[in-house]
Amino acid sequence: MNVSVLLFFDAMRRVTGEFLGEVVHRRLECGITASLNSYGPRMYLADHTHENAFIAFVLSGGYNESCGYRRHECICGAAILHPAGETHRNLFSSRGGLVFSLEFGSSWVDRLDQVPARTIGRAGRIFELGLQLYLRLSRGGWLGAVDLEEFALAITGELAHVHALQAEEASSRWMKRTVEFLHGRACETMTLAGIAESAGVHPVHLARQFRKAHGCTVGDYIRRLRVQRAAVLLLETEEPISHIAQGCGFADQSHLTRLLKSALGATPRELRSSTRH
Repeated sequence: MNVSVLLFFDAMRRVTGEFLGEVVHRRLECGITASLNSYGPRMYLADHTHENAFIAFVLSGGYNESCGYRRHECICGAAILHPAGETHRNLFSSRGGLVFSLEFGSSWVDRLDQVPARTIGRAGRIFELGLQLYLRLSRGGWLGAVDLEEFALAITGELAHVHALQAEEASSRWMKRTVEFLHGRACETMTLAGIAESAGVHPVHLARQFRKAHGCTVGDYIRRLRVQRAAVLLLETEEPISHIAQGCGFADQSHLTRLLKSALGATPRELRSSTRH
């Protein structure tokens, strides 16, 4: 492995609210610790555990995370649930990383029972919710205990939904093909008939079953994927906003701005500037 810089930390159990890396912001409310941490290029965190369960939202950069013999790639746009006491190690990319985390105290144990261990969500409602909360906190807007708790409940509920969807996709080959098709071509022009043909089912059946499984129409799902793809590019690159809008399938920059504002409560420029510390 060609690693330019390695920073080693002794394996140990992290206590409540404690994360490795540089702390940018931290807030504790109603048993939840919201923390923003920055990690340097090629930073290596040796085996360690956390006292409580937490969800990490990768806002920029990324890392490879190993749990025993399992290895997970955690890139910008990923939301990762770590169960309490899980042992893992991390190697950050050459760009380092910026990670927003929500750690759940003991009062949340029963509410997390519905969420299975080690769940990873990508390009879904989970990351969108995490971004909404991060933006509210980073901009210094007022956020009460009730607001934070409602965000946390929505996020944990969405994690349980993601796990159920993954189980359904595992038992439904055509649904899995559909989701893979949408994720791979979300920024392209598509028709329901074309999507159904790729899945090998009738368009009416696709529309009905997709909405039942995902709680939204196929069109809504595609728009969400496009918004999140644009959000990742805004967080990760300096590409002109107009180019991002065009590349992600929006009519123009104002179209992207309108949908991003609706989804996240922030304009493209506000989102981009939020991670420039």
